Amino acid sequence: MPKRAVVRVSDLLRAPTSGLDLAAIDTRATPGFEGGKTEGRDALGQLGPQLADLQERLYADSRTGGNRKVLLVLQGMDTSGKGGTVGHVVGQVDPAGVHIAAFKRPTPEELAHDFLWRIRRRLPEAGMLGVFDRSHYEDVVTVRVLKLADRRTWTRRYGSIQRFEESLATDGTTVVKCFLHISADEQKARLLERLDDPTKHWKYNPGDLDNRVLWDEYMSAYGEAIGRTSTDVAPWYVVPADRNWYRNWAISTRAARGAGRARAGVADGGVRRGRRTPPVAGHALDGQSPGTPPPSLPIRSCGSSPNFCSSPACCSGSTWSGSSCCAWSTWSSLPCSRSRSRTLSLGISMGLLLVSQ
Repeated sequence: MPKRAVVRVSDLLRAPTSGLDLAAIDTRATPGFEGGKTEGRDALGQLGPQLADLQERLYADSRTGGNRKVLLVLQGMDTSGKGGTVGHVVGQVDPAGVHIAAFKRPTPEELAHDFLWRIRRRLPEAGMLGVFDRSHYEDVVTVRVLKLADRRTWTRRYGSIQRFEESLATDGTTVVKCFLHISADEQKARLLERLDDPTKHWKYNPGDLDNRVLWDEYMSAYGEAIGRTSTDVAPWYVVPADRNWYRNWAISTRAARGAGRARAGVADGGVRRGRRTPPVAGHALDGQSPGTPPPSLPIRSCGSSPNFCSSPACCSGSTWSGSSCCAWSTWSSLPCSRSRSRTLSLGISMGLLLVSQ
């Protein structure tokens, strides 16, 4: 059985606040994990129930007045696996407690506002696990590389982002920011795979080739953005992402730790915030001993119709970026047991795995 240092991996992946050289980081490394692909997948399977339990407890706490929530920010170059991470990691928890937002090119309405306006509108509510597939960091990286704004504008945004994320922490949000770091060679291989496989042609975007030409510029922009905005309340983690199995394990570890810290009222960087919540019981994450069972959670009703979901109540914000949603079941007025709720979550996870591959 490989040794998995759940606490130590955060120190191994945490980005420095200055002098970050992304080119010096081995994108095929597996910091904090001893073992290979098979062991990594097994470890991910073991983390799944812990993450689901923590997310359930977070949601239950919100039903009694708690304001804690988790925001997982995913950034990376094209093909780095942001969508795959959503399916493999977030697909392990109940979708009713997940809010996913994918940020693409700003709309005319969004451009008419401050760059954080559209971000604020998609923040997770209390008790939710929020996931940003790209984020406000596009406005200091892509905007810089493509020269969509002058230097003074995107430089000033670093301070705006720090203040914004500080306000999120004050409001009870544990912010976990992960940069999915792949090599240029790995990206090339993945782009060629998309072209060679007809089932993946839909993923191909000619603009990806244009961005490859600007690889060094993107690495410089990401390096500075990460260094300038990695703080105690919202640290950055650089996750080597050439190996998908390690990427999924590492981010699951960070998400589970973030959910545990949110329940305890501690920022991801270790700073305690606001009202203190009793430590999480019932799991051994971060050195805690198993304790009392989790509080009972109101179970939403569900039906058995094997259809894709079309009801907003089913998706509950987890529309999986519009690509797939709630396969095999739709919500109705029929009661749904805890065991059936678990089965539904497993079915959804399997559906997401199929779609993401």
